[in-house]
This record gives sequence, structure tokens and C-alpha cells, in this order.
Amino acid sequence: MLIARPALHPLINFWMGVAALTAADDSIALAGGGSTPRLSLTVNGITVAVAPELGGKVISLIGPDGVDRLSRSTRAYRPRTMDMPYGDSEFDGLDEIFPTLATVPAGPETPAIPDHGDAWRLPWHTIDGPGLTLSVDGKVLPYRLTRSITIEQETVTFSYRLVNIGDKDLPWTYCFHPLFTLGTGVELEIAAQDTVRVMSSGGDFLGDGATNYPWKDLLDGPLAGHTAVPGRGRFWKAILVAPQQRSVRLRWRDGAAITMAWTGEHLRHAGIWSTEGAILDGLQHIAIEPSNAVEDRLDQAISAGTAAKLSPGSSATWTVSITWDQQK
Repeated sequence: MLIARPALHPLINFWMGVAALTAADDSIALAGGGSTPRLSLTVNGITVAVAPELGGKVISLIGPDGVDRLSRSTRAYRPRTMDMPYGDSEFDGLDEIFPTLATVPAGPETPAIPDHGDAWRLPWHTIDGPGLTLSVDGKVLPYRLTRSITIEQETVTFSYRLVNIGDKDLPWTYCFHPLFTLGTGVELEIAAQDTVRVMSSGGDFLGDGATNYPWKDLLDGPLAGHTAVPGRGRFWKAILVAPQQRSVRLRWRDGAAITMAWTGEHLRHAGIWSTEGAILDGLQHIAIEPSNAVEDRLDQAISAGTAAKLSPGSSATWTVSITWDQQK
């Protein structure tokens, strides 16, 4: 069943210094016809655009150099349903992955939870708050997740507040899920001593799954010179396990670079995902995914003791920031 779409968001027009929150580009086309609202926030030449009804999806992240660093697939934007696999979505931009990454079957600890959770497939709503603030109430679990996007100087900050609105403990995992453009020469910068757990790779070129390595060992071995080559046809996924600095730098050949940093009691890890034309429609992107668990499935994270838990009425907060620099 398709999620009903409310009327287009009215034009919002207010100024705070050099900040503007608008719906001037008021809609984007949907596959099969129709459209859905688009809102954007612009400060100091940085623009963030979102589609509230498409799970609060961030569809564009344009830096001060005027270049959008979020990937865009060839697929049209698609209305969400509660049973669609994540692979049937656009598979681009920045989606909110909560309360699980992988599909969870019904069990003693949780109900059945669909692929990549339900937050990315539910309509979010604008509420009062700093910058561009949206909120969503969960459907399969009783939660309220609120996200505020603000921009200061050359940093975009995503601030989150999760509330358990139910009457029982709420187990959860979260994954910040931006898929960045993958051009020739894109490089990751991670502290050499940080531990990386390889989860999978095409042809096992990074070794067997669930193997831990110092990042330096991968750079000196199968990821030597780690320079992306679009169209090479390989993919890999790893988990940056409890990094000391909780930050990663991503650099493009044109000299642009971003540093992603994350804070909060729960965000201890980060997934690293890269595909060089290896999946679906030849998608090419790279992702840095701060998260609170190594396991993809919430039920498995519960069993491993890595899932977070909120008592009724309690809350948790965390932030993810993306800062641009032009060092070459």
C-alpha cells in the first residue's frame, strides 16, 4: 500500500543572516507520475535539500565549490511502501536507517522489521526547530526521531533526538547512510592504527568476512594506494570499530575534501561501503556510515549486547557533522 502524500509544503521564506530555508524548488517528480515536496537550506554557499515525504531523505549536499557530493542514481524517485526492499529505492543520497539495517524476522525481542528499517520509508514532518527540522514517529516500534540540519561556516551538522514513546524498553540501532559520489581518485583517510573489520568484498579480495585488520594493513595490502576506479566492478564493506577520533576524511581528485565527525554516547562505530559499478544498475558510490552497532540486524545486535536500549519516555541524542575544506 502506498503511503499517502499530503499537499505540497507551502513556500517557507525566512532569513537569519545569510541563511535561507525555502521550498522554491517546490517538488521533485516521482516514478509513475505525481511529485513530492523538496525543501532546501542554504548558508554560506552550502545547500542541503531534502524530500520530507521520502523518509526525510537528503537528496543533495552542495558544497561551497558548487558541487553536489551526494550520489544520484539513474532511477526516478519512488513512493515508499512498507514492504519494498531498500534495493528498489533510488539507492542514492542520504537515507535515515532506523531501527535496523537488515531485515529482522518477528521474534521474542522485536516484531518483524523491514529492510533498512522503517524511518526511510515513512513521511517526515517539519516542526519548529533550528535550521531545517523534521520529525517522524515509528510504525513498527514506538519511537519519535527528530533531526535538525544546521549550517555554520563550512560545516553541516545533523543533530538527532530519539524518544521512546512506548510503554516498554525500546531496543534500536541507527546508521547514518550518505552515499557520496565516487569519481576516479577518491581517497579515504583513516587513522592508520584504527581497527577495521572486513564484512564482505567482491571475490573476497579483502579476505574472509568478519576479519579484523589495522587500517594500515589494508592500505599496505589489498587497498594499496586506495584510489577509486569507477567501473572496475568491485565492492567492499568494512566496519571501523570504535575509532579513537570518530572521524574520517574523504578526498576527491578536484581537491575538495570533507571530514565527517560524529558524537554521542551510542555512535561508536562507522561502516565503510564502496561499490565501483558492481551492484544493481552499475551504481558507483562510497559511504561513511556512523552507527551504534557492528551487526546489521537489530535482533542480532540485541543478542550480541551491542544494541542500544531506551526505557519508556527516555531519550538519546547524537550528531554527525560534515565539514568542507579545499586542501590538496
